[in-house]
Amino acid sequence: MYTGNPGHLQSFNYLGFHRYSLTLCTYQRQPLFVREPVVALVLLQISRAAVEQRFAVIAYGFMPDHLHLLVEGQTEASDGKRLITRAKQYSGHDYSKQFQRRLWQRLWDTVAPRAVLHNPGTDAQSEGACLQSQTSPRFAISAMCSPARYPSA
Repeated sequence: MYTGNPGHLQSFNYLGFHRYSLTLCTYQRQPLFVREPVVALVLLQISRAAVEQRFAVIAYGFMPDHLHLLVEGQTEASDGKRLITRAKQYSGHDYSKQFQRRLWQRLWDTVAPRAVLHNPGTDAQSEGACLQSQTSPRFAISAMCSPARYPSA
């Protein structure tokens, strides 16, 4: 498993109408996303950052120790680097305030500016994954999310 810093592309400015497939990893890959209150807190703050930075969150999937996001810039000024910084800053601050622990790795996580294609006729399913979806005029992503995924306490 690669655990280094993948960084970002120096030749790409991350501004505008781009789609990004993001993977954000928890600090020391701790399984922090196994309880609904943690997931709700993080999702709220990521949504806040997305609105502020003018991004649509197309899909997201919380795994025990990381988060997958598919986002799309909605204006020429949409800034992918700023979105990641703000999303991790807002969610990390609220998480540490509530749980007195660190949430995110310090380094850049996987950032891939690219078109993400999906066949709307099939569902992406993964054992233990919880992926919520929305539809964009350009593509659709869907999957299953079991309500029994999280412990009650």
